[in-house]
Amino acid sequence: MEFSGLMNELGVEYVNITSGSLKDAGSPYKNITDEERKVLQEKTDIIHEEFVKSVKDERNLTEKQVEEVRTGEIFLGSQGKKLGLVDTIGGRETAVTEAEKITDTELQTEKVEIESKFSLLSLLNANANMASLLGNSNPLEAAWR
Repeated sequence: MEFSGLMNELGVEYVNITSGSLKDAGSPYKNITDEERKVLQEKTDIIHEEFVKSVKDERNLTEKQVEEVRTGEIFLGSQGKKLGLVDTIGGRETAVTEAEKITDTELQTEKVEIESKFSLLSLLNANANMASLLGNSNPLEAAWR
């Protein structure tokens, strides 16, 4: 997500105060530079390779199985189970039960609900979604019609 075009339209200026040229790489308030894109892609590729290796080692997958799942695709629970990525499909209670089995401990759990707070970002996202549904490229104009 990148807001610099909208900010320019509204006359809002992004002021960058950092201790290095890449400190705000990927900031949604400015266009990404070629250097930032290159650095962020390199980091993403490294993280991806480390994750794939970890999954391969921990799940005892063959090279063929790894190639099938290394695309970054999102898998449904049933697909993950079939592919050997998960052991059990379930919700919170299943997770607690499985954790108790693994640790041979009765866990004391507490369900906590977190209220989401209103933010400018959530407003911009909501307006952008509404604008696209209305076929309007200017989310603020769509919001105030």
